[in-house]
Amino acid sequence: MRPATGEPSRLPYFNPGYWTLSMRSLTLIVARIAIGCLTIFPIIVHADEIVIRHAQGETRVADNPKTVATLAIASLDTLAVIGVDVAGVPRVHFPQYLAKFDDAHYRKMGSLFEPDYEAFNALAPDLIIVGGRSACKFTELSKLAPTIDLSPDMKRRVESAIANAENLGRLFHKEFEVTERVRKLRQS
Repeated sequence: MRPATGEPSRLPYFNPGYWTLSMRSLTLIVARIAIGCLTIFPIIVHADEIVIRHAQGETRVADNPKTVATLAIASLDTLAVIGVDVAGVPRVHFPQYLAKFDDAHYRKMGSLFEPDYEAFNALAPDLIIVGGRSACKFTELSKLAPTIDLSPDMKRRVESAIANAENLGRLFHKEFEVTERVRKLRQS
């Protein structure tokens, strides 16, 4: 039976004041939801950074870094294939398929064995990539900019090369390009 007009309902959720929230209560609810979301999705807190696992640990790197220097030829090859431009490269004799990196447009960052620290300071890269012969310079270079060591695991060469490529794909938003290359590699 419905109450007569003007009489309050016996069921609280039919009363107009039942659903009214104070501003304080609403703020607390929104804050609890936000904290819950940050607990469940911590990547939102640092959406502009990504953690890369590599041969010498983990490094926090700016998502999709703009200025990249590498002393690792294998990483340079991967970056070139997936369409990521680099600013700094080692001073080496490049194979024909990487000959474009001989151009003066690419700053020379030293040899595979000895980085040119002044060149790194002048370039101020967002990311430095070492690997193989240059891996021993990781500690010194990581003082200049976020540095990752993409040296291959010699016991699992193919798997580690794929993992390194996938890391680069994730970092530079080129997952599709990496996935396609890995698919072609596995088919060969």
